[in-house]
Amino acid sequence: MKIELDAPNVGELEKRYLERCINAGFVSTYGPFVPEFEEKFAKYLGAKKAVSTQSGTSALRVSLYELGIKPGDEVIVPVLTFVATVNPVMYLGATPVFVDVDPNTWNIDPAEVRKVITPKTKAIIPVHLYGNPCEMDELVYISEKYGIPIVEDATESLGATFNGKYTGTFGKFGCFRFNGNKIITTGGGMVVTDDEEAKYIKFLVNQAKGCKNESILKSSVRYIGA
Repeated sequence: MKIELDAPNVGELEKRYLERCINAGFVSTYGPFVPEFEEKFAKYLGAKKAVSTQSGTSALRVSLYELGIKPGDEVIVPVLTFVATVNPVMYLGATPVFVDVDPNTWNIDPAEVRKVITPKTKAIIPVHLYGNPCEMDELVYISEKYGIPIVEDATESLGATFNGKYTGTFGKFGCFRFNGNKIITTGGGMVVTDDEEAKYIKFLVNQAKGCKNESILKSSVRYIGA
């Protein structure tokens, strides 16, 4: 018997929306559905901004890029996750530093995070595995104490809360992906943030189209050429 990891739930309503997209000629990054999705996604989570991306991997990469992650930097990640959490770190030439997980939650162990912090540590990526939120109170405390930003991989925990707050909204950036075995099936990904840097990310993921701000444009060019 074949047991699916998580089969997508695509029915008649989804088919009608897809038909509307195709008929309108918008099947990529533009069109009325993209901003509507971003606005509703941000509102649901209580975040100020949401920016759609072409994948969850690109959501993580552009978030790390906005933090200035570069070769020689270290990014703390859990040993138990999918490789897509780690690849963006390596794409930017940084070094992933693996730490063990709590055996009770299977999520990154804050006590283990403390042990590996060095002057080269520039970010922490907690992964809310299988919908189970990480111990964000402790991780946020570590983040603030050492000045190390958090980028959440909240792909599997959309809708989950920790102490009444949605996962993906604790760190500087929260990242989601929407492939076939995730909670929402659309393809692509999303970055959520309360930071003004959302406007930079929006231009970065769209090749700086329509950008009139020189500083944003230069940032985009650096990213595209990275």
